[in-house]
Amino acid sequence: MTPTSTTSCTINGGRQMNVDFGPITQDNFTTTVNSAMIKQSQHIDYHCEGSNASQDIAVRLVGNASGFSSEAIKTSNENIGIAMVYKGKIVKPNEMFNSKIVNGIGSDTLIFVPIKRAFL
Repeated sequence: MTPTSTTSCTINGGRQMNVDFGPITQDNFTTTVNSAMIKQSQHIDYHCEGSNASQDIAVRLVGNASGFSSEAIKTSNENIGIAMVYKGKIVKPNEMFNSKIVNGIGSDTLIFVPIKRAFL
């Protein structure tokens, strides 16, 4: 049996991620990620303090799902949600995606997409 150890890692130096879409007109919102007209890329960095490990890691999207889609993060507008996409796959709120660190550091690019409730 090989013992496993955990290490403390931070994402983006512990700073909250802010994705600014700027002004969006109602006509530019879509109901699905695949038909999205608005997308925003966000680079994230991982740093595991005191670790020279090179290994797979799991990164969890922590947040509440919107009231109209389990694939979107809840926003202050009940009719708008934000979907997160990693390597072409939607990451639902509180689900994980796999990545890798090399010598204790790593990075990825995520895509964020605003979607609307279907009846709007």
